[in-house]
Amino acid sequence: TAMVYQPQPFQSQVYNYSRWRANPGNLVTDYLIRDLRESGRFKAVFGPDSSAKYRFKLEGGVAEFQEVDAAEGWQASLALTVTLLDTEKEELLQRVVFQRNYRVLEPLPEKTPQGLAQGMSRAMEQVSARIINDTFEAARNRAAGNCAARDRTAGDAAARDCCPCDGCSGSACSLGVVARGQA
Repeated sequence: TAMVYQPQPFQSQVYNYSRWRANPGNLVTDYLIRDLRESGRFKAVFGPDSSAKYRFKLEGGVAEFQEVDAAEGWQASLALTVTLLDTEKEELLQRVVFQRNYRVLEPLPEKTPQGLAQGMSRAMEQVSARIINDTFEAARNRAAGNCAARDRTAGDAAARDCCPCDGCSGSACSLGVVARGQA
């Protein structure tokens, strides 16, 4: 996949002799899965090819993955749209836990393909940290809400056993990650 840069607004060009090692959508998915697993905040994280059952599904797409050349300097621009779904809910409106856009502009150390790769790596690090935190908090809150609702109707013992999230205080539920769109 070509490495794209934007020398002016509404104009895109490519580095003729440099390419990403994989499609940006796949790169983002792979790095996000790695970061989610390494965070230790989830019981399990499954990739898009997994047939495992999971409570929450994280879907997303890459809206922007390019270099932007601006008067204030060269920047890696990474923009993602992410949706967290609760797979235990039947109705679509109840399934959507959140849908958010993330965008980071990260300065490049130099205007080269290598500089773009370094800047994009730092941008991905920032976006990944935000997605992990948002996903963990939302999954924990959703699971805790289920436990509280069951506690009101079934008693304390049922509430303790109701969710697979370590009592809704430790690691969040299992998570499946799927890449929907690709840049």
